[in-house]
Amino acid sequence: MQETWLRNEEELFTERHLEEINAIFGLEQDVIEQLRAASKLVRAEDTLWKFLLECQLKMYGLRLDPAEFVEVFRELPASVQAKQALLEESLGTGSGLYAVLLVVLLLDWTKAYYRSLELPQELLLHTMDDLRIWMKHYEKSHGAAGLDNLPWLLYHIGGRLFRLGRLQFVMEKFRHPVKVLRNKQDKEDLIVLSEAGVEFRSDGLVNGTNRKEQSEGSWTAAYKRTDKAYIGHVIRPDGTANPSLIEAPGSEYELALERDNLVLDVHIPEGSRMSRDACIASMKEATAFYRHYFPNRKPFAFTCSSWLLDAQFEKILPATSNIVNFQRLFHLFPLLSDEGETYSRVFGSAKLDRKTASRDTGLRRAILDYADDGGMLHGAGGFRLLDEPF
Repeated sequence: MQETWLRNEEELFTERHLEEINAIFGLEQDVIEQLRAASKLVRAEDTLWKFLLECQLKMYGLRLDPAEFVEVFRELPASVQAKQALLEESLGTGSGLYAVLLVVLLLDWTKAYYRSLELPQELLLHTMDDLRIWMKHYEKSHGAAGLDNLPWLLYHIGGRLFRLGRLQFVMEKFRHPVKVLRNKQDKEDLIVLSEAGVEFRSDGLVNGTNRKEQSEGSWTAAYKRTDKAYIGHVIRPDGTANPSLIEAPGSEYELALERDNLVLDVHIPEGSRMSRDACIASMKEATAFYRHYFPNRKPFAFTCSSWLLDAQFEKILPATSNIVNFQRLFHLFPLLSDEGETYSRVFGSAKLDRKTASRDTGLRRAILDYADDGGMLHGAGGFRLLDEPF
């Protein structure tokens, strides 16, 4: 990547540079001042400063290709983690700002990539707002400014994630052991099958869900495609697998989604209320966006893996709940997961103390009541074919 805007070493993290990037990130002024102070300490530590310059050099050698960005910076978070002791020695409580400096450094590539596709500036602002959100999480848990979610932010910086309306989207290959059949005549008639080899418990969840292994009563999914039929185990609407085999005639059904197909993976950023209308508008916007800016790449479906897709919420929350309405946008399938993400997102910790946990919202009360009754929540997956009507 060779353009006239490339920065020399002296320009990095100057007042002008930080003001420029903050027009995008929207950080508080005191955080910008802390970044400027941290950059001076990093300049004074040879190992830390040289590593930043090495990253800059790698960035300038890149084409404007997200796949190449991912490959070159794949080990970046691990490299930063390996320097943690030195960061704490050099920056003290500001050690988490080193990751932010890396994001600032790499933003030059992001801006060039957006320009190359003629993506709107508002999209860059909307997408990069996640840095501010995750820095708030860091401050809440560490009592200082910083970032400990660099792997996630590399999706944004590397041009793989875009926030379009209420939701975020990443175009990637479908990675779940699920096959979706569609009736050739009735496009609304879908059959969801498990891939072969997935081990399920008698309740239809993946064996090991919530750390519960079952030996007696567990079973392993089979799948076969013959000249005449697709043979496998159906995934029910509640996201559990049926131990009985079914045969779907090949003359009537065809594959609509399987592993390695291109999909739009959906993520739900923290922020405004997640109404059904807002989510539908976001998904419609994403469909138009990817068709316009990536016409040669054709995703098959929206997909999502989240604690929000646990079908048990339909039992414990009102039918009008945003969570229930969000999961109704998807066809559910089981994932190996536990309750940790749910508790972390709702209560701030993966471990739940039911005696001391706050009951200040309807969602928290519902989860605590369910846990008191022995219920165990977990994550799940979901898909929605791109051309399914809302």
